[in-house]
Amino acid sequence: MDSKSENEKFLQTIKILETEFKLHPRLEIRDICKLILQASMGSDHLLGDRIKYFSDLSFEYSSLDENADTSCPLLQQIDTNKRIFRLHLAPLKRSELDKKEILRLLSVQNLLNRDNELFYETKEIMRRAVTEKFVNFDTDKIEAVCIKRRILKHSKSYGFASYRIVNDLDSPEFLFLKEFIKKGV
Repeated sequence: MDSKSENEKFLQTIKILETEFKLHPRLEIRDICKLILQASMGSDHLLGDRIKYFSDLSFEYSSLDENADTSCPLLQQIDTNKRIFRLHLAPLKRSELDKKEILRLLSVQNLLNRDNELFYETKEIMRRAVTEKFVNFDTDKIEAVCIKRRILKHSKSYGFASYRIVNDLDSPEFLFLKEFIKKGV
C-alpha cells in the first residue's frame, strides 16, 4: 500500500471518529473496538442466522420510539471505503422510506466474508487515529479488547444506539440510500 492511500485512509478514519465522538462523546474502548469490528467485518456475525436476525430486527424496530435519537443521521459511514454504514433505526422510522422492504433487505444482504488482514489494518489505523487525534485511550487496552474479536454490547456511557449494519451501500439493493447521504439526512 502506498503512503498516499494510507494517509487517505487515516484522514477518512479521522472523519469517521469525529462523527462517532460527536454522536457519543462518552464512548469507551469497547465502543471503539465494536466500531473496528463492524467497519472491517460488517454484520456477517449476525447474518449467520437470518431468521433470528430478522426477528430481532423487527422486534427492536417495532418497539422503538421514532422520536428517539433525533440528532443521529439515517446513515453513518464506518469504513474508509464508504461502503459499510450503520443504518440508524429511529431516523428510518421517521422517514418516508418503505420500512418493511428495508428491514427485509438488511436481513438478506450479502455477506462480506472478510479476512483477518482487513481487521488488523482497520484496528491499527483506528488505534493510531484515536491516540493521535482524540482522547488518549490506552492503546494497550484497545489491543486487549479487540484481540478477542467478538462483538461487544456498547458501554452504558455510549448512550442510545439502535442501528443495523449495511454491509455494502454500493450493492444494487441499497443504492437508493446514497441519496440520503447527499442530503445529509
